[in-house]
Amino acid sequence: MSQKLLTTGAFAKLCRTTKETLFHYDRENLLKPKYTAGNGYRYYALDQLWDYEIIATLKDIGSSLREIRYYLQDTDPDRILSFLQEKDRALDEEIARLLRRRLFLGDMLKSLQELSSSTPGTVTLVRQEEALLEVWPIAPADARNACAVWETFYTYLEYYRERSRVVRWPFGMILNRLDEEDGQPGAAPRPGRYVWRCFFGLAAGQTGKAVQAPDRMPAQMPDQAAEQAAELPGTPDPLGLAVRREGLYAVCLHKGNYLEQEEALTAFLDVLERRGLRHDGQIFCSDMLVYSRHKDKTSYVNRYSVRLEEDESAARRAGTSFPLDG
Repeated sequence: MSQKLLTTGAFAKLCRTTKETLFHYDRENLLKPKYTAGNGYRYYALDQLWDYEIIATLKDIGSSLREIRYYLQDTDPDRILSFLQEKDRALDEEIARLLRRRLFLGDMLKSLQELSSSTPGTVTLVRQEEALLEVWPIAPADARNACAVWETFYTYLEYYRERSRVVRWPFGMILNRLDEEDGQPGAAPRPGRYVWRCFFGLAAGQTGKAVQAPDRMPAQMPDQAAEQAAELPGTPDPLGLAVRREGLYAVCLHKGNYLEQEEALTAFLDVLERRGLRHDGQIFCSDMLVYSRHKDKTSYVNRYSVRLEEDESAARRAGTSFPLDG
């Protein structure tokens, strides 16, 4: 019995594809018609449906037409196994890349949702859960040199890029306030001067992925982790783990130009002091518009937070807000 042949249109309909796709596969020597008539009409056999499905499947797993042609030239089992193992590894890498994109998108949403629901210039007392942070120390010699801090920041980002990772939100810097002139015993306090301690981001372990803490730096307070790492010059991996403790935090968002931020931070700490709210001295600072930079130079929004020392009075104020200048 003669084999039933289908026109290009009928074969394309069975394959849920287009005639143009079949013409392209013919030109690429991937799937040629079973028979070509003298008038140029192409005809395909039913058993070529399986050939088309192999091509479609290989395309679905990310194979190029060149790779598919290589595969179809020789279907020796060992050769096929090697080819598919290579595609399996490539798919694992693609899945990891997509998961990183999803994490990045989720972090963007969290940042901008918090920004849209907050009022800049207002201090709010909120409870925050414990969080494991990845911290990157800033060397003490660089801590008050803006250029050196920025250089450290780009080294920090490069560390993640080289490992195909993203810094997780919330991320930013941890600062300490200096109340005395260094090297001048007895000098009058000068509030408003700050020193950068480390950069921080949410540890990957917070999403269910394991994070191995370096043996030299167990999870601890952020300033302790930064100080210990900074004492280890030349070590290949200064990234460490630290804990942001659970507790009552004072949080303030300030919108303004870049040069106003230190003044706003000083005002934030001063208003806490006036209201009798003591804190542990670690200042978490995050740029809320890091994902949405504006041309308007007055549109910087920084988020400042400190963990309060809780007493009965402070605990009663959880959930309350007051103006930064109040």
